[in-house]
Formats: sequence, C-alpha cells, structure tokens
Amino acid sequence: MTNDLYIISSVFHLLIAAGVLASRPNNKAFLVFTRFNRQRYQLLQPCLVSLVASKEQVLYLEDVSAVKQRKKNANVMLDFARHHQISQVFVGNDRHVEFQYLAYRLQKEIPALKSVYLDEGLYSYIGRKASNSFAERVIDQGLKRLVYGAWWQTPKTIGASRYIDEAWLAYPKQACSILQSKPCYQLPSEGFDSLVFKEFIACWGQLFNLPEGLGKVNFILTITDEKNFIKFPNYQQSMADLVMTLVTQGKRVAVKYHPNANQQDLLGLSKLSDQVIILPSELPFEILLPLLSESILIAEFSSTLITSRLLRPKMPVWSIVHASQNVPEELSHLCSVLEIMSFSIEELKQKIKEA
Repeated sequence: MTNDLYIISSVFHLLIAAGVLASRPNNKAFLVFTRFNRQRYQLLQPCLVSLVASKEQVLYLEDVSAVKQRKKNANVMLDFARHHQISQVFVGNDRHVEFQYLAYRLQKEIPALKSVYLDEGLYSYIGRKASNSFAERVIDQGLKRLVYGAWWQTPKTIGASRYIDEAWLAYPKQACSILQSKPCYQLPSEGFDSLVFKEFIACWGQLFNLPEGLGKVNFILTITDEKNFIKFPNYQQSMADLVMTLVTQGKRVAVKYHPNANQQDLLGLSKLSDQVIILPSELPFEILLPLLSESILIAEFSSTLITSRLLRPKMPVWSIVHASQNVPEELSHLCSVLEIMSFSIEELKQKIKEA
C-alpha cells in the first residue's frame, strides 16, 4: 500500500480528490485542507469519514495570508507528509506556496515522488492568461523568490509548474496548449461512480435544508456572481424573462445562485411563480446533480459545465451566451466537443416554447 496526499483548497478540489481517492482503494489517502473556509471544513466533518478511516489522515491549516503563517503552514504540511511517508501528491492549484515548498523539499528526499495536477476546472482548458502578464511573470515571481526562496516558480498556467509531473483531467484531449507539454491522463471515472463517492456526496447534501420535490424539477438555472451582473446588459430582466418563459410552459425551475449571494434571491426570481424554488446558495452545485434525475441544466460559462458532464454525462446542458459576451475560443470548442449547446437568451426562450 502506498500513501497519497491530496491538497485541497476549494470545493471543486475536494470533489475531484474524492473521486480520485475512491478509485484507488489499495492506496491510503491523506487530506490537507489549506486556504479552505474553516466553517465549511467543520461542517464537512461527519462526511470525511466516507473518504478516510481516521482523523489522523486529515490536516487543516488556517487560511492566513501573512507570509510568516504561509511559511509555517508549508513546514507543517511537509512534516505531515514526512510522518506519513507520502509517495504521491495530488493538487488542484500548483500556484500555492505551500505545495511548491512541499514538492521542492520532498523531491530531494524522495526521487520517485510523483506530483499530479488534478483538474481545476476551466483553467485546465482555456489557460490562465493572467499568469503570462508582466506583473506575475516578473514582479510577482521576483518578490516571491525574495520572500520565500529561489525554488518558487510562477507557472504559465495552473498545473504547468516544474513541480508537476503529470495532469489528470476530465477531458485530457482538450487540455490547453501549455498543459499539453505534460503527460495528460483521463480522470478515473470509476471513482465517481463508486459507493464511496456516492456516500460522500449524499452525506454532504444532508447537511443542507434542501427543498422538497427536487426530483420533480424540470430545469435548474445557475446564476453568476453578483459582481458580473453589470457586465451583461439588462441581466436581471433577461433572467426573469427566461424564468417566466419556463413557468409559462408549465416547467418547475430550481435556481442556484453563486455562493457569494449569501442566501439572497438577488434577482427576485421566486416572486415570479410558485413553480420557482431557490436553492441554498452555499450548497455546492456538485452535490445537487445526483438529486436532479430528470432536469435540464441552464448554466453560465463556468466550471459548472465541466462538472455536470463529469458527474451526469447524460444530463442535457445548455449554456447561456449573453449579448456582448466574449466567450474564449477554447471554451466554445470545449462546449462543442462535450455536446453542450450554447444559446442567447432569446434563442433559449424560443427553444423552450418549441419543446
């Protein structure tokens, strides 16, 4: 048995890590939560037992941005990995100091150590353009090397640092050009179909006060972060018109706001009809998918599209293209390959009427 370390700093990282570790039953999994919301971590405690056998296999590091604390966290993580004789590291963001320091030190001590980048979402397919800016490539990298050490490297995109040996992606053939310079492999789909993964997701869902009748929902509509509303002309009215078109056709609609909505119905969509239900905004979208057996997903361009295809490959998915929205060519191509249909609001309304 070999020991695997999963570094988790977001809900999406946890989801992917859970699927991967479930596919590796002969390996012992260790979880490190870093830069992860403490309240969410504490809420998840009853569910983590689905993934690991003992609390000794889990480490939580406080999310503090101070340089001194980041250095401390990096050393605590290194000691944890050494103590448990880790031979393989899985990470969703190699831009974090904690991971790079760990990999830098362990690679010297364990020549056979393998570090794997786990699919982080859209950046895996369209790249992270900000990583190639002068500010990050020169200024930020110079400052971090001065503060942390010469081992620091600003990768050209997430997953592309020299500390990553290979990438495991939902859609390896569609990886952005920078990631294609590394060996890219398919995420083990069997893990996401396993009992371990399903029990973990079910437990997670039970932590929330979910509305009744989710199994009867016809459409689930995801709403972008409030800060993006201003980017799209008449956003509130457009989404209200879309919802009214659905309910006029006798459809039951579940609306999932971005977590930053803080439980608010920011667009007032529930006032339009009793056929509209508002889901808890802090509820991770991923745990909804198994509960929506007959639904069609209408989503903004985000990692939601990738997640839905990974967890519910047969679910119909329609993506919204707003007026004046500039969709990256790589993302449009990915949606085409994944058979995700893209529509303007007016096209969606017409399609719903014709359905």
